Amino acid sequence: MNRKRSKKSGKRKITTTVLFGLIVIASLCLSGWYVYHQTAISLLGSKNDLKVAMAKVEILQSRIRALNENAVRNLEQKTVNGKHDNNKDNDDNNKNVKPIQPRPIIIQPPPPPSPQEILQQQQYKQEQYKKFSNRKWLIIGIPTVPRTSVDYLTPTVEAILQQLPDSIHDPFWGRVQVVVLNQRPNEHRIWEIVRDWVLKTEKGRVHFKFVENLHPYVDATPGRKDRGDANFPGYRVRHQTRDVASLVLHEAVKDKSEYFLFMEDDLRLCNHGLTAIRYLIAKANLYNPGWIAIRVSYGMIGIFMRGGEDLTTFGNYLLKHQRRRPPDHLVVEWFAGEKPEAKEYKNGRPHVAFKYNLFDHIGAKSTLRGKLSPAYPICYEPLIEPVLFEVEAFKPKLCPKNDIWPCKLKTKPSREKMQDEISIDFSYFFKKIPHYRQANKNY
Repeated sequence: MNRKRSKKSGKRKITTTVLFGLIVIASLCLSGWYVYHQTAISLLGSKNDLKVAMAKVEILQSRIRALNENAVRNLEQKTVNGKHDNNKDNDDNNKNVKPIQPRPIIIQPPPPPSPQEILQQQQYKQEQYKKFSNRKWLIIGIPTVPRTSVDYLTPTVEAILQQLPDSIHDPFWGRVQVVVLNQRPNEHRIWEIVRDWVLKTEKGRVHFKFVENLHPYVDATPGRKDRGDANFPGYRVRHQTRDVASLVLHEAVKDKSEYFLFMEDDLRLCNHGLTAIRYLIAKANLYNPGWIAIRVSYGMIGIFMRGGEDLTTFGNYLLKHQRRRPPDHLVVEWFAGEKPEAKEYKNGRPHVAFKYNLFDHIGAKSTLRGKLSPAYPICYEPLIEPVLFEVEAFKPKLCPKNDIWPCKLKTKPSREKMQDEISIDFSYFFKKIPHYRQANKNY
């Protein structure tokens, strides 16, 4: 009995499985047929829609062609009719309108200028022509005095001469001029020798001018031979202040250039110095337009100012305050606006600090104090505090990825992302070029 039941149950299971499989296959076939049918219907509908759309497009195209043809015909007809109408109107108007006789126009000529006015106009034109035709891009001012048994002026001039343009095709040919002012006429034999040597060359004649201070300014306290100290100027320091004023107020310098650079007669312009100067001034104009001064060295040297009013005002400032502070203190006071008079003239204009020193000091003995000079920064050494006063020094914390301070673009904020890209790493030249070193080992 158990075997018969098991056989029957097995047959039932097989039958059930077969039926279930047939049902599944039938359902799959039915669903596939349904999907195919629906797809065929949709494709047929899409074809019909496409035919309808194409028919509509053809109808629209035919309508557009008809409209264009009608518009062309109407335009031609209006043109022809307009010509006929205009001719008729012109004929009728000509018949009815009487010709108008033109009235004579009398122009009163301006009164002729007086001889005095003509002379004034000619003088003004000549002044303007001289002012702008002979204006240099940069004047480098070098005041010089005779020194005993030593020649610093020759290497100073030679270092600049080597970097000046050699060809007339150079865009800076004749645009840079070096004014060497002899502060002691008839006493400075080295100045005469250097003058004769430089002016024998074409480049020297184009870029150099040797002049003498024939009308020195008088001491504010004549006859007083006080020695003074580091902060209070004695008569020698006051004399130096007047020498600097004589340079910037000299006719060879006054209002003769766009920019002016302070130098002395015992400095060597660093290698690639003129290249750095061109780069620096262009960048300072981009970042801080209207700047009042640019610091590129220490003391009374390596200071750029604008020619014209700025330079003249500063020269008069030196003469006015010569008894109060030394010239290297007065210059910082002036461009930083530390006193009311200087602050009023500065009027918020920025002063700029370059990161690198551009001059080597070759003098071992001071012309003021008659003693050996202290250690000075060398070429491309960073000009930071305490080398300079805090107010004039480069600020590495504020401008860590730039080479000028202030370093925030004001005129073109969109280019702030390019600050790193438009900076040149002049530190590469630091201690990689020859420097002047003195035997006293203080340098």
